[in-house]
Amino acid sequence: MIICESALIGIIFMLGIYTSVTDIRYGIVSNKSIILALAAGTLVNIFYYLRYEETFVKLYFVNLTGMIILSVLLYGFHFWAAGDSKLLICMTALIPARLYETGNMVLVPGIYLFVMIFLLAYIYVLSESVIYLFRQKKRYQGNKLTRQKVKSFVVQYLISMLYLTALGSVWRVFFERLYDENIILFTTGNIFAVILINKIQFLRSKICILIITLIDLYVIVFQHGVRFQLISLLILLIIYLLRHFMNEYNYEEIPTEAVKKGMVLSYMVIMQFTRSRVKGLPEETSEDMKSRITEEQAEAIRRWKDSKYGKETIIIVRKIPFAIFIFLGTVVFLTVRTIG
Repeated sequence: MIICESALIGIIFMLGIYTSVTDIRYGIVSNKSIILALAAGTLVNIFYYLRYEETFVKLYFVNLTGMIILSVLLYGFHFWAAGDSKLLICMTALIPARLYETGNMVLVPGIYLFVMIFLLAYIYVLSESVIYLFRQKKRYQGNKLTRQKVKSFVVQYLISMLYLTALGSVWRVFFERLYDENIILFTTGNIFAVILINKIQFLRSKICILIITLIDLYVIVFQHGVRFQLISLLILLIIYLLRHFMNEYNYEEIPTEAVKKGMVLSYMVIMQFTRSRVKGLPEETSEDMKSRITEEQAEAIRRWKDSKYGKETIIIVRKIPFAIFIFLGTVVFLTVRTIG
């Protein structure tokens, strides 16, 4: 058993180090490295679970299924690239299920790995943003804070708060103890739902907001369920505030000739392209992983530099090298579970 677990952890370290280096240097998480690690890990897993840990097979597949769904959602909502989702799925599959065992009703113990990954990523980005702020290093920033921006932020958060409270209350009514044992998992799902709700105009209409408000009032007055939602509301507020703060320092000015496939352009650059007649230039950007440019678009941008309206530098959105945080988060998770 120890040999199998050591082999799996060894594969995790080799994959984590390699993908961290390639992601930091080239912005790429290699599919080949993930396939090789998964193939080697699958062989070890087959022997490991059939020979030693057959009792953990159900936990292994339930947890892996949950983490696959979460990884796909993270990609679908453009939190990170497809390679990051594949890497998280691979890491989840390689961690020995014995280390997932919590002895209670936690459905997807890997959710703690997810929390650790994003906690490390947020600490890094927030720390870097604060350093840039205090050093007053010259850096492109987003538009300055305005009254309209503050109003929009407050309205968005209040609507999100109403829906988040209602969702949490509904889950708790139907699942009771299961909800209490898996509050982080349910909270994560609720936050994804709230992000989606904010993109659907009908669900932001007055009639829908009124209905959700009445549901929340009923829960508060008759069930006192709001106390169970405080952690969810706090997490939601932190996410919104951090996203707003970090967006102000999330850009980088680079030479136009250095633009490469996979980069994400800022809105300002797209606006500069509108007057140009150079063919193949990107026409829109959402400033997330969905808007990564292709090799053909990168080539068009390099041609644009020497055109009439071209410029020597452009503004890109900085990509967070999530591979290293996935690796470090996995290391911390393994350490805590091993010691614990």
